[in-house]
Amino acid sequence: MNVLKKWRIILLIIVVSLLIYAVNVKVFTHKKINNSNPITITINKVKGGYNYVLSSNNKILIKQKYIPAISEKRVFCNAEDAKIIANLVKRKITTKKNPTVSLEELKNLNINFNCVGLH
Repeated sequence: MNVLKKWRIILLIIVVSLLIYAVNVKVFTHKKINNSNPITITINKVKGGYNYVLSSNNKILIKQKYIPAISEKRVFCNAEDAKIIANLVKRKITTKKNPTVSLEELKNLNINFNCVGLH
């Protein structure tokens, strides 16, 4: 093998090693950030029902006053429904997905959005 081929192989090994190192640093740094600033859920009792707040590092990320995905401004009928949707949104945020909630998701999770006469 001539000297030029040896240097190309050495250079290729160095470049691949640096790429692997860079990817590992990014992955481990990203995990550290998520673990050091977890998202917390707070369920609040409000007039007529409940809402939720998602926060991280003492900063509000989302303050969901009303049930998402429905056309009317209605609060959650019970704390459990608010918690179910808050956990769904938290999971979407932590997996870097769009945190919006659809009407179909509300129905699939059996969220009650018509609490007339429940309070």
